[in-house]
Amino acid sequence: MKFTEAQDFVFPDTYFKILIGLLEEPAFIQATNDWVGPDSLKTEVPGLRLSPNRYWTIVGYFPEGMQAQGRFYYDKGVYLDSPLIQSETDSVVILYREDPSKDWHSISQNRMGIWSVGYIFIDDLQAGEYTLAVYDLSVGNKELKKPSGYKIFPNPAKGELNFDFPLEGNYLLELNNANGNFIDSISFKGKKEKWQLSSNNLKPGPYILFIYESGRLLTVERVVFVK
Repeated sequence: MKFTEAQDFVFPDTYFKILIGLLEEPAFIQATNDWVGPDSLKTEVPGLRLSPNRYWTIVGYFPEGMQAQGRFYYDKGVYLDSPLIQSETDSVVILYREDPSKDWHSISQNRMGIWSVGYIFIDDLQAGEYTLAVYDLSVGNKELKKPSGYKIFPNPAKGELNFDFPLEGNYLLELNNANGNFIDSISFKGKKEKWQLSSNNLKPGPYILFIYESGRLLTVERVVFVK
């Protein structure tokens, strides 16, 4: 599909809409909804499930300076996402990878809707593959078999989190709320860090913390914030 100006366009039969806000030269973009389960995570993350029956592929020419959002539809319908979304404790998110040689990872996103049906908006749409995934908020950290030695405390917390990891590394931490909306992120080198989050962005309740090392998703943690 050729785009020559800022516009919104729904790709037929894909459950995907592109919203182009800025375009200074023509773009050529194609989107497909692939009716097959995506490749699994290269490293299993306890509590995180990928869609077993569909993912999106976005290809084409994205000219320099182009600004576009992507809107992805999810629905716990009979034939769409019912194999993935099972209950209201499932927090629906989008994961992204540039190509099959890379691993799936979280990206900045916002969700509009309820647990069973709605849209997920990606602010900076890029070529690559996108899949729905859910993190089960009903499963406590102690019930999950997580990589050993990754300490996050206190939990529940009042806005400050401390990290004590077993190995030195280049870490990226991304915090999403229970609706899958991006809240904040922090990067650090080493194995210990303190993160003081702004109380303005935090409401009491469960949050999802994605932990990466050198671009590889290590684990997903459930963190609860209180007043």
